[in-house]
Amino acid sequence: MNDAHEIEGSSGPLESRDRARFWRAEALDGLECLSATFRTLQFAPHTHETFCIGVIEAGVQKSRIRGSSISAGAGTIYLINPDVIHEGRPDEDGYRYRMMYPSVEALRAVAEDAAERHLPKSFTFPDETVVAPQLAAAFLSLHRQIEAGWARLELESHFQSLMLNLMNVFAGEAIEVSSLRAGNAVRQARDLLDACYRDDVGLTEVANAVGLSRAHLIRAFKKEFGMPPHGWLTDRRIRAARTLLEKGAPIADTAFDCGFADQAHLTRQFKARTGVTPAVYRNAHLDQ
Repeated sequence: MNDAHEIEGSSGPLESRDRARFWRAEALDGLECLSATFRTLQFAPHTHETFCIGVIEAGVQKSRIRGSSISAGAGTIYLINPDVIHEGRPDEDGYRYRMMYPSVEALRAVAEDAAERHLPKSFTFPDETVVAPQLAAAFLSLHRQIEAGWARLELESHFQSLMLNLMNVFAGEAIEVSSLRAGNAVRQARDLLDACYRDDVGLTEVANAVGLSRAHLIRAFKKEFGMPPHGWLTDRRIRAARTLLEKGAPIADTAFDCGFADQAHLTRQFKARTGVTPAVYRNAHLDQ
């Protein structure tokens, strides 16, 4: 569960007043997240001890970062380093954005995990705002998944991949993921996922159990089985759900028994893999 505070914003058109939701994502070691619409709020000059990484969803924010004036519109990615003075205000009709605040230690862990070695220096992003549509879309997708409380394995995997991509593209780190052979380890990981598909297992937990870094596990698992660990786990859960639904089990109970957060999560993933909703699938078998 997420520890949420304040009132929840909307994913539709810009609201008529300031709205914000702030929470900590337990699945990502308490990562602080913000989803907000601001039409009047003006941020005073301030700093964070963490990175500030986010994307403007709609509207325009006027900012001053390290003394430079910036206008950030929809699709702009913020990459603000720790301790950098910045301020912001809405432009005309306001703006909506999503932010997360990963610690220096969290991003260092991502980089060192991928490189499988200690990195002697901290890194920084040279540009505070960038335009990269695919990475912006990936960020927004991950942020919404965090807000919806998706499973740990999926959130950890997506966070690991996104942060690594941002560092490689915009921090100039060129962090290479290990390509060592890991056939036995990934097969052990597969067996572990098959055995505990009902549980909210995390990426770190699986990687530690088979002796691989998180980044190496994701890459080697996908190479071996054609999908990442979280994809395999979801597929395994759908197979179990189909068996239960064929026997007439209630959909809500099926979602719980197969490890999904709720019925909506089951429905979304089920339709993405079968083309129909759990209700349609269940009724088709009951009508036989």
